[in-house]
Amino acid sequence: MKLFVSGVKPLANTSFMETISNPYLIFAIAGGGTLLWQSSSITTAVLVGMVGGGLPLEAGMIGIIGANIGTTGTALLASITAGKAGLQLAVFHATFNVIGALVVLPFVGIIARYIKMVV
Repeated sequence: MKLFVSGVKPLANTSFMETISNPYLIFAIAGGGTLLWQSSSITTAVLVGMVGGGLPLEAGMIGIIGANIGTTGTALLASITAGKAGLQLAVFHATFNVIGALVVLPFVGIIARYIKMVV
């Protein structure tokens, strides 16, 4: 992780970090990336490194929420051969994560301030 953070640090004050800090963009990239490589752990590790390298905490948090939505794609794909009950569970998983995202997203700034105070 140290190597990754040191590789990202030079980007800290560049237009790349400014562009990637766009909440809609980071949400879409994290969600799409997680869907693509079917691992929210990889996305989370990349986001942790990027925040360590200068990406704002709030952008990283939004990226984590996007990864959480993206991970529902794996369950939906698995449900293709799992029958009706499997599909129902996958839809529940997606619905739960989308509702969770909608509840948490408006409070990302408040949560980030609290985390910065505590840690």
